[in-house]
Amino acid sequence: MSFSNEIKKEAVALEIKKTCCRKAFALGLFMGARHVDGQRLFISLYTDEALATAAAEALRKIFRTDSEVFRQNIAGRISYGVRFFSPAVADFLRFTDNCDPRPIHDIAGFRCESCVHAFLRGTFIACGSVTDPQKTYHAELTFPTQRRSQIVAELLNKRSGEVKHIKRGERYGIYYKNNNSIADMLYYMGCSRAGLLVSDMWIEHDIRNFENRATNCVAQNISKSVSAAQR
Repeated sequence: MSFSNEIKKEAVALEIKKTCCRKAFALGLFMGARHVDGQRLFISLYTDEALATAAAEALRKIFRTDSEVFRQNIAGRISYGVRFFSPAVADFLRFTDNCDPRPIHDIAGFRCESCVHAFLRGTFIACGSVTDPQKTYHAELTFPTQRRSQIVAELLNKRSGEVKHIKRGERYGIYYKNNNSIADMLYYMGCSRAGLLVSDMWIEHDIRNFENRATNCVAQNISKSVSAAQR
């Protein structure tokens, strides 16, 4: 299982007690959605069927309506997603994509700071990825429209550091390559286990680099002493 999918499973499993936060979480899930047949939407959750099923179940509980898990094959890659019908969510996406001047708090109806936590958590499940911190530091969220990427960037800029922007084909991305910002984003979303893992890897890398520098310094000093003695 990839590191990103481990984070997403942790995010899906977190309990959301407030009604306003459950709605914010659901709206976050649809930040990567596209319109199909007007008000029918689908979320692409890529490689994990269990994750798509868990997201569909969360939507059933929040909206008390049917959501369908589907399987697709794109360029030889199997992926899973969720189809969902909701006029309210479709209207929300139209408002965001049409550059509604109101802040996201007003458009989405956030009532507390926890709503932002839940919204970003849902957004990451549908749009985000984080590389294995044992290899490198890179977290990215991609969206079908530039406006959605800007909305999420504004929320993250205030909470886990300035994001960088990138365009990949027809999709718009925001990303971090800084381990501190990645860990802060994960903590803020509520994924504390994943945040701790990124922090632990960062500390481990720092210790290893310090030890390597110290070893090289000692070896260099020994080499200088031997050369001096030979002379």
